Amino acid sequence: MSDLDSYFEIDKRERDSHPLIRLLDAQHGKPEFDAAKVQIIRQRAALGFEPAQLSLQFFNKKDQMYDYKTELWDAELNDALVDREICAVDEPNEIQRFGLGLAAALEHPENRYGDGFFNAVLMLVIDKSPFAKMDSVRELRPYIAAAKPYQYGHSVEDCSAMIQAVFQDRWLELRRKLSYDQTNAERILARALAYYLDERFGITDGRKLGWLRA
Repeated sequence: MSDLDSYFEIDKRERDSHPLIRLLDAQHGKPEFDAAKVQIIRQRAALGFEPAQLSLQFFNKKDQMYDYKTELWDAELNDALVDREICAVDEPNEIQRFGLGLAAALEHPENRYGDGFFNAVLMLVIDKSPFAKMDSVRELRPYIAAAKPYQYGHSVEDCSAMIQAVFQDRWLELRRKLSYDQTNAERILARALAYYLDERFGITDGRKLGWLRA
């Protein structure tokens, strides 16, 4: 009789971890290791972007990078790095990182409610939030046309709650996991949201082609 207890005796956390997380754990044991940071590599194409990459970089006590590993962007990998309190190399990278994170997290309500309804509720939530008065988001608003969602039933309320939960989770990541102060966290999250909105509604590309005017 086979012994499945022994066969399946494995650390589930290690089994499910990304190779870059295992590399991070290995780097922690090296005498030269002092810190790990994330860089986002995402070049603009003629329209849109090239596929995003995430580079995990390792620094010594002199703040010199001595090793790195780059993979295609992976939202679960990024979440794991945030859980381990790994910041980006600088603010522009943190903004891109959280912009991509917002896009990944908002796929759930978008898939549940459909593209048009989601867009309408998304802008309804943003227009009623403090983001509406923040320059990076406010400057994009004239370029975004979104119909008002059908208000009867619970769908608007439920979709709104899902969107607000995504925003709240990103805020808590910045404040509690990555230890940004309130001012910096507000600026990063607002600009990350603007980064997401710009790509979602094709604002930069539309302006470049002359399709969009405020």
